Formats: sequence, structure tokens, C-alpha cells
Amino acid sequence: MAKWGLFGAHRYLEPDAGPGRLVGPDGRNLRRPWRVVSAEAKATAMRVRAMRPRPLWPRLFGISMIAIAVAAALHPFGSVHPIARHVGGVSSAPPASWPLPAGPLSPDGCITAVPDRFSWSAPADRVPFAVVVCDASYAELLRVDGIAAAEWHPDAAVRERLAEAGTFHWFVEQRRGERVARTPFASCEVALVANPR
Repeated sequence: MAKWGLFGAHRYLEPDAGPGRLVGPDGRNLRRPWRVVSAEAKATAMRVRAMRPRPLWPRLFGISMIAIAVAAALHPFGSVHPIARHVGGVSSAPPASWPLPAGPLSPDGCITAVPDRFSWSAPADRVPFAVVVCDASYAELLRVDGIAAAEWHPDAAVRERLAEAGTFHWFVEQRRGERVARTPFASCEVALVANPR
């Protein structure tokens, strides 16, 4: 519609073409004959519209919907609450967790025996680490806190649990106050070699 309006806009820019003019200065019709509405047609249309039944319920329904919308905008109902003007957290606050600049070194991948040593690359600052070992479904099996070095030697009971698990995942965690840093997971699959009898 906007395109055809732009194409026909020049008719209104002509200085001698008034709003009631039917013929342009060049002699062509400004209005198509089928678009010219006679006074009799207008009267007939008004008479037919006046004879139509006009039920009252659509107007009442529309007015009630507008009233409900205005009431909901002024006073929210139910569990809808207005937006809080003050946000508790600051946008520049540090995240609760961040990637630890360290990574698991060994064990990793498919191994033929239960590992007796877990090692990882440690960052420059030496704070206690925690080793978290999970089963194949990433459910936590055990957690060892307070490790000051970049390696951990599991005892016999832990090695027995790892042998029963078969496949396990582990990562290293480091806490600084309420913030927690974690390394990516390392996955291990223990393929025990059967002892010949």
C-alpha cells in the first residue's frame, strides 16, 4: 500500500489539483469511474447499516477486557510482582567459579592397572587442592581435601574402589574464599589384566 501511495502522491502535489477535482490539468481522470460514489449509493449504504442488528454484548465484552488490562497494569494480580528497581549483585562482581589454570596430567585414558598416583599441573600460587573422583555416570565417589602438592597418592581402600568402578572421571578443585576453581575432567578406563593361574 505504501508503494502505491508513493506512486499516487504526485496528484496531491499539483498546484491546481484540489481535493474535489476529478480531471487533472493534462485532461486525464484523477478518479476511476468505479471509485466515484454517488449520493444515492451513500444513502443506501447508511440505510442498510442502520437496519442491521447490533448486539450489545461485543461492546460490553470489549470494555470489560480493556478494564481488566488497565487494572492488571496498575496493580498486578497473583504471583506477578513489579520489577525490582535495585539488583542485589553488581554486574562487575567476580563469578562464583572460574576455570583453574591447571590441568590433570595422569592418569588419563585407558590404563591397565589402578593408578597409585594422581598428578596435575599446578598454578604459581600454592593453595590447598581437592581431588574429586566420580564414577562413570559422573556421580561423586570420593573427595580428598587439603592437598598441598600437585600430586596425590591414593591408599589401598581408594584403589580398591577405583578397581570396582572400572571407568571413572576426576578433576582438581581449588577454593579461594567462596570462589571455586575447577580443572576439566579427566576420564580413565581401568582394563585390568587377568592374572594367569
